[in-house]
Amino acid sequence: MLLLYYLLAMWIHPIHISKTSIDYKAETQTIEITSHIFIDDFELAVTQFNNQPVYATTTKEVANADSLIMNYMNTALQLTIDGQTKNLTLIGKERTRDYSAIWLYFEITEVASIENITVSNTILMDLFKDQKNIVKMSTGKSSQPQYLILDRNKKVISVKSDS
Repeated sequence: MLLLYYLLAMWIHPIHISKTSIDYKAETQTIEITSHIFIDDFELAVTQFNNQPVYATTTKEVANADSLIMNYMNTALQLTIDGQTKNLTLIGKERTRDYSAIWLYFEITEVASIENITVSNTILMDLFKDQKNIVKMSTGKSSQPQYLILDRNKKVISVKSDS
């Protein structure tokens, strides 16, 4: 059954991409993170990672869905700030209007400043050879965010803050 779902998902959309925005808010000492991922791919990844279906943002969503999502995301999206790895806190989730993707909202609190940030983004890379993960990062006072594309050859980036 899972194989059928996987094959169907590949047929539905041949593009495998996610978008993640990472924004440091110095005034609140918070990093706000937003990820946009195709829902069928995300469901498959979280289900395989946890050996349990999630049905995120549906009427069949399992009671521990947030925990299952965080099990996967804290492995697939890791931020290290000034040498210290930080855990994400899930703030919320919602499907897109066309039901094709999911928005995930996270935060990291108590970040007084950022000198160096390292991002490891392997979202869906274990499922799709052609997976690309776009990361938009704003880490300081500059109004110019940095856009980066991560794939199987480049899964980790380090950026020196302009704050």
